[in-house]
Amino acid sequence: MNISNNIGADKDYQIIIASYTDDKFEGILHVTDKDTITAGSTEVFSKEFENVKTDKIKVFIWEGLDNMNPLTAALNLVPENLKGKTPDFQ
Repeated sequence: MNISNNIGADKDYQIIIASYTDDKFEGILHVTDKDTITAGSTEVFSKEFENVKTDKIKVFIWEGLDNMNPLTAALNLVPENLKGKTPDFQ
């Protein structure tokens, strides 16, 4: 997925990926290390999962786990609709 920083300052961020079935939280699939995206830049993040059986994957971009301040709305992904696509966060 592409992550763009459209604000005028560098920003710390952390990506959290969670699985849901019937809109019920199942668990965390992946958490990135905290990183910084520079103002006006775009970074590419990719993560592959094998044998994930879930209805929906939610991707959260927060300032970090320590304060859980969301930087964007969650991106809701349906696994079978993702093949060959690159979701964008701005």
